[in-house]
Amino acid sequence: MAWPLKEVKQLACSDYSIAWICALPLEKVAARNMLDELHKTPPLPDIDSNIYTCGRIHDHNIVIVCQSDMGSVAAAVVANQLVNTFQRLRCGLLVGIAGGVPDNRDIRLGDVVISRPDGRSGGVVAHDRGRWTLAGFESTPYLNGVPQRLQNVFNELESLLMDHENRIMDYIQAATSRNPLFEQFARPEQEDYLFVKGYGHLQRDEGAAPCALCSENKSMLVSRPPRGGSFPTVHFGGVASGNQLVNDGLVRSQIAERHPGVFALEMEAAGLMNVFGCATIRGICDYADSHKNNCWQNYAAAVAAAVTKEILRIIPGTAKRSKPDASNALSVSGSELSHAAVPRAFIGRDELRWIEQVFTPNSSTQ
Repeated sequence: MAWPLKEVKQLACSDYSIAWICALPLEKVAARNMLDELHKTPPLPDIDSNIYTCGRIHDHNIVIVCQSDMGSVAAAVVANQLVNTFQRLRCGLLVGIAGGVPDNRDIRLGDVVISRPDGRSGGVVAHDRGRWTLAGFESTPYLNGVPQRLQNVFNELESLLMDHENRIMDYIQAATSRNPLFEQFARPEQEDYLFVKGYGHLQRDEGAAPCALCSENKSMLVSRPPRGGSFPTVHFGGVASGNQLVNDGLVRSQIAERHPGVFALEMEAAGLMNVFGCATIRGICDYADSHKNNCWQNYAAAVAAAVTKEILRIIPGTAKRSKPDASNALSVSGSELSHAAVPRAFIGRDELRWIEQVFTPNSSTQ
């Protein structure tokens, strides 16, 4: 079956204003199916090894990129190459799946968590970054906060959700109508089980439903009131990011005790927050315990992508820029390029060393 969208144009790298970053191929599938228009990828510099999908969503030209590996280090590498190539980005959105933290809030599978400052952090905490002391683990995240522009957008989204004025599920339905293969991202039939922390997963028979054996012990199931309808709940608060995958309910609870405002656990945001202004949108696919399975991953990725598309509908488009006057172009002769004009976070170590040699007065290369 042919891909339903055709490449309609090719723009310059400078025409893209929003970065959409994923960690898994299934997350990129969900992102690509949210596009309203597909573009041919513009020419890229040789030093950029990322593979991009470019297109338009609402009024924004979007560049989508998927990491080659999970974790904050891989995210930082991707982001640095991204911002070097696409230098007119207004913000970044890290979109995908995550483990829910039901210890502090009624989190269900298929819900979405959006990082937003909660009075304890700027929206994302690095839960495994810090030191051990006599009093226990002392977290020292040192992460930048979610940009004010995105905070304002999230406030507007929250108001729309309260008024039931949003198109989130419509986006999923439209993607499925356009691409029948997207049906694999539909809400699964698998039960949403939440087990008490410390109750380990029991091995199931081959072919049996996930956690069918675990759920036979009803005393190990957390009692929760039923949710009306199938529309996911969108939560706004903290997201905990670390370099290790958490598959232990006791560890999850310990993180929740240290960071009470955290509603989701993931592995990439800590590598992005200090590179450029961004936020993370996460669909909940498990509860970060030993009962983790893949049943809810596709649906969680689809809902997170649809929420992101609604966020992009809220963000105002940018006015078209006129071509720069050549007389205002920056001259780089002699020492006219100051160090302050070079964004060090966006360039590599070798490039920075060359710039310092060439443009520093009394340099041996002059």
